[in-house]
Amino acid sequence: MLGADGRDDEDLTPVGVQKKPTRKKGQAKSRLPKKVKKAGFNRKGGRRKRNKVAKIAKKAKEMEEAATEPCRHGSYDLRALGIPKDALPQGDKANKGAHSYTVASPGNECAVEVLLRNRAFYSKRLATGAPGPRGQVGWATFHGIEAAWSEVKKRVGWNDQ
Repeated sequence: MLGADGRDDEDLTPVGVQKKPTRKKGQAKSRLPKKVKKAGFNRKGGRRKRNKVAKIAKKAKEMEEAATEPCRHGSYDLRALGIPKDALPQGDKANKGAHSYTVASPGNECAVEVLLRNRAFYSKRLATGAPGPRGQVGWATFHGIEAAWSEVKKRVGWNDQ
């Protein structure tokens, strides 16, 4: 049958309907992007092991730093001040303040208070037969911490036993 234009009717397709495009031979299919995996809470495997090894290494590093870390009392760095070894704080005692702490002799017969703010030692409790007097010994008066510490030890009757 002839159409309105005088030609044979060919394959006429209705308006709005389109053919699916065909692939040529040898042309690959177009790939869709893969879905991104969401984070899960049940992670297993290597990640956990790596974290554990890192934690162990971190703890060892902290322990090493703690050994070389300066001795501190509050905001004061005792090693930088040059406090003698005998005058360092003794454990976790209740007789510590923000700017001072008390040190007892090995026999616990005399006590010296280390005054960090005033930069001095105070002979708090004298041993029996100690020459005394009770009072404050400044670091500047005796031209250094070591000299002031030895003077306080003489005054209170400190025995290194």
